[in-house]
Amino acid sequence: HGLVFALLVVICAASVALAVLQRAQSLALIASLGGFLAPTAEPFLYSIAATVAHGQVIADVEGAVLEECARVAADGPTPEEVRKVLAQLKARFVFDAGSVTDLAHQLGYFATIATWQDWGTIGDRLAAVTPEAVHAAARQYLAADNRTIGIFEPTAAESEAR
Repeated sequence: HGLVFALLVVICAASVALAVLQRAQSLALIASLGGFLAPTAEPFLYSIAATVAHGQVIADVEGAVLEECARVAADGPTPEEVRKVLAQLKARFVFDAGSVTDLAHQLGYFATIATWQDWGTIGDRLAAVTPEAVHAAARQYLAADNRTIGIFEPTAAESEAR
C-alpha cells in the first residue's frame, strides 16, 4: 500500500508545513519554508527546511516547527488544512497530466511506487482521505524518535560576503 502511505504522508506533511508557515509568518520568524517528500513504495524521508529571517533566532524557528509537528501529531490537522492540501494535490495531478509526455512521466513514476494503474484511481483515493487517517499518519511518523535535525548557521565571514 505504498500509494496510501505516500498520500497520507504528503497530506500530513503539507498540513504541518502550512501550519508552521502561518504561525512563523505571523511571528516574523522565517524568510522561507519548504517541505519535500519523495513518494516511494516504502517509508522514506520528509524534510522541512526553514530559512530564518534576518535578526531572528534559529532556536525560535526550530521551536515553532517542532511545536506544529507536536500539535498535528497530538490533535491532527484541521479539516480545513486537509481540504486545502487535498485541493492542492488534485490541482497538481491535473497539471501533471497536461501533455502526453507529462502523463507518461506520471504513469512511469506511479509504476515505481505502486502500479501505473493507480494513476487512474488517484482522484477517488484523494477523496477518501480523511482528517482521521492523516492524524493517524501524523501520530506514527511525526514522533520525536523519527526525527533528525540539522542546522546550518553561516559564520560571520559568510554572512558578510552577502
